[in-house]
Amino acid sequence: MNCCPDCVTEHKVTIPPQILWILAWQLGFTLIFAALAGLGEGEHACLSALMGGGIALVANFSYAWLSTRRKVQEGAKKVYRAQMWAEVLKFAVTVILFTLVFSKYRQVSGLPLFIAYLSTYAVFWLALLRKD
Repeated sequence: MNCCPDCVTEHKVTIPPQILWILAWQLGFTLIFAALAGLGEGEHACLSALMGGGIALVANFSYAWLSTRRKVQEGAKKVYRAQMWAEVLKFAVTVILFTLVFSKYRQVSGLPLFIAYLSTYAVFWLALLRKD
């Protein structure tokens, strides 16, 4: 039974459309900033911005995936634990991906990487302004 009729459901993974909206806008922010970084600073700035935004996007998706696996009907304790473990997963994914970028990509441009990473979080503020 799907408790969220508007949710996208596939293989028991249910992600509400509001979260998909945030992820889509985060991808858009990443692509726009990467294009601007590439035009202004070149190829490595563009790739660095793509990686920075990509890190945030993958971390946020992993959080959304894990946190939405529990339903309210299962009880507050299970939902709370799912949220906690989702935060742990998000943090771990972020640390692992930043470690991979800095260890494997020697030409990384730090400023575009971190600006793209942080700018994707501005989308959460846009979500507050959204009216459904």
